Amino acid sequence: MDDQERSARLEALRVAVKEGLDSGPSDKTIPTIMAEVEARRFKVRPHAFNFKPGVDTDRLNQLADEIEVEEFARSRVSTSPCSRLFVLTNYRSTSW
Repeated sequence: MDDQERSARLEALRVAVKEGLDSGPSDKTIPTIMAEVEARRFKVRPHAFNFKPGVDTDRLNQLADEIEVEEFARSRVSTSPCSRLFVLTNYRSTSW
């Protein structure tokens, strides 16, 4: 960043601070502002997926990735059974 850009940004900051100070305190109180922030905050709604016992839900993304790799390998391999077996065994993770 050169000196002209730096001075332009500094001037923009000065103008913004001056306008904020000149306008004075707003009519809103801190609790009102906090209530507005809470209203806009993203809320997570939990959902019970009811997975069967033994399903490791922390590794579902890994399983999805492995399935995607297998599909990609199938689409890129010739019809020869030997080449397909070679690609699938080399791309498949042994952790499952």
